[in-house]
Amino acid sequence: MMNCQSFRDRLSLLCSDEPEVFRDEAFRLHLRVCPSCQASAEEYREQHRELRRFASEQELKTRPLGLWRAVEQSLRTARG
Repeated sequence: MMNCQSFRDRLSLLCSDEPEVFRDEAFRLHLRVCPSCQASAEEYREQHRELRRFASEQELKTRPLGLWRAVEQSLRTARG
């Protein structure tokens, strides 16, 4: 049986691209039976969603700036 510390040590794998922790029966069982770790897992998932949303917003904010710089460079090149 997995304890809470072992569970939390592996929690970052929960939101990875290939969550290998779900193949770990002890991890899955602990998540099912421990309310404290269920709350930690949900909090971790929410933080991960927020970070992804923030990263997407930052990308959208910087993309137009890069595009505008490319347009300005093209205009300078065309003018000679």
